[in-house]
Amino acid sequence: ISRSKKNKVDFILATPPCQGFSLIGKNKNLEQMQNDKRNYLLNHVVSSIKELNPKYVLRNYMAQLAIDAADKGDYKLIDELYQLLKNPYSEQPKNEKWFAKRPEWARHKVGCSALSCSS
Repeated sequence: ISRSKKNKVDFILATPPCQGFSLIGKNKNLEQMQNDKRNYLLNHVVSSIKELNPKYVLRNYMAQLAIDAADKGDYKLIDELYQLLKNPYSEQPKNEKWFAKRPEWARHKVGCSALSCSS
């Protein structure tokens, strides 16, 4: 974080590993799961984001929209999100649609909120 304050941070990409939450792997009970340090990485990410406070953050539903469009051969949304995230701390009036809560349709869509460890 201290280096980030001195240097311009353009992008933060983080995802917690799902292995620590899985009862299939080495964590066979709640106590082992609570003691698995991997399950607390997200706290560090959230702390960093709060301290750096970017206005625009790539959310799962945004990435999924870009993936769905790219699967159809349309890469415009990937470029739009790339341009947006090059300046995540700046006001970008033409991109205010991305400064919003997750849309309701994404609440149960796999890849947006209903995550799978195999994805």
